[in-house]
Amino acid sequence: IRPMQPGTVTGEPPTGPDWMVEVAWTGHRCIAYVEPGRRVRLLSGADNSMTAAYPELAEPLLRRSPKGGMVLDGTLVARGEEHAVRPRLIARRSARHRPSDETIRRIPVDLQLADLLWLDGHSTTDLPYADRRALLDGLGFASPPVWTTSPLPATEIDTMLAIAEQKGADGLRARHVRGRYHPGGRSRFWLRVPVTRTRQVFVAGWTPADPQRPETVGTLLLGAPAADVPGAVHYVGRVGVSLGDRHRLAGALTDREQDEPPFVDAVPAAAARHARWARPELVGLAEFSGWIGGGRMRRPYWRGLLDPADVHEDRWARPPVLVDVGGVEQAAPVRA
Repeated sequence: IRPMQPGTVTGEPPTGPDWMVEVAWTGHRCIAYVEPGRRVRLLSGADNSMTAAYPELAEPLLRRSPKGGMVLDGTLVARGEEHAVRPRLIARRSARHRPSDETIRRIPVDLQLADLLWLDGHSTTDLPYADRRALLDGLGFASPPVWTTSPLPATEIDTMLAIAEQKGADGLRARHVRGRYHPGGRSRFWLRVPVTRTRQVFVAGWTPADPQRPETVGTLLLGAPAADVPGAVHYVGRVGVSLGDRHRLAGALTDREQDEPPFVDAVPAAAARHARWARPELVGLAEFSGWIGGGRMRRPYWRGLLDPADVHEDRWARPPVLVDVGGVEQAAPVRA
């Protein structure tokens, strides 16, 4: 069964009583085929086998399957991602074809089930989403490593958007209770609602548009205050700017140029090549969709400089904080 794909909201997100919303966590799409007495198959959205990479999922899937089998649609995520997005961990698991017991213990992965496509010998794709969801909930997947997602009525979408923004997720999924499942297709009854964030950033350097003319501006190197080092900044990404902004920023940056990078952490080699560093005094706004490994902004967009009077201490771009506990990244309390 080809996985259905969500459409993307182009205007206001749905809020009516016939819609349900849930957080779209970062992970790998997975269609699980369960044949009791025979086998479990896990296929990616592109029909690549992932069965050997996640052997710990077979037993809990088989245990709750009816005799006629079932087909489930879900997402593989690093456990604990609801506390902070951790795409680097799921990438480390998926890169191992046959993980060792130690790897499974160190990097636990959950299968979050969101839909039911086949149950006990019968296709369910033509049923309304509300009916498919009731059947899925009836299977009793309520604990790791296999569990169902927790949708809420779209009347709570503002709460869900706030949760997604705080936790670092880059979107919600909205489903209409009467929507059918269209294998391999899209539908206006299943939508992806992007989460955008607009946050303050320091301009702490730039990459010249022309390496032979270091005073030119191509991209900006952005930072946010480092909580553990007063007066220092963490690197949070780079962003391209319009031609008009390049001219406006060139003089202000060259006036603040310094020899050493102002960041407390390493800047990726691709961004540091030809980079010019600046005292982190200019503050601007960047819009972005979430966080990726290493605390970098995902798909940043430059919104322009801020006047010093408009800078607020609670509006900096700070990613969810991860600490290492026993070799596994755990989520610490999330800062604003």
